[in-house]
Amino acid sequence: MASLSKNRIKRIVEIALHVVADFTGDIENYGFNGFNDLQKRIFLNKLNDLILSEPYHDDNDCIDYSLYYDVPLLMSYLNSWSSISDCINFIFENQAVDLRPNKKIQLS
Repeated sequence: MASLSKNRIKRIVEIALHVVADFTGDIENYGFNGFNDLQKRIFLNKLNDLILSEPYHDDNDCIDYSLYYDVPLLMSYLNSWSSISDCINFIFENQAVDLRPNKKIQLS
């Protein structure tokens, strides 16, 4: 089973960070101590949306639309991270792959 690379996760985290703050340079050493609770929630929501929308690539680098990446992203986890690097490592170590739910349109 293929997983998101650390480089891809770093890029996803960087995109999510830009929703709440302006960052320049290498993001990995930045911390969350300047974030208020609203900014943290916005960041986690955007991060979750980006991870869920990331296409799943199998071991042959083919996209499988029936699967998706999922990571448990909770405020308590974010509050335990001292840096963006901790966030990236958490996502890398805790990512899972699951079946996408079928969303068939039913006509009445």
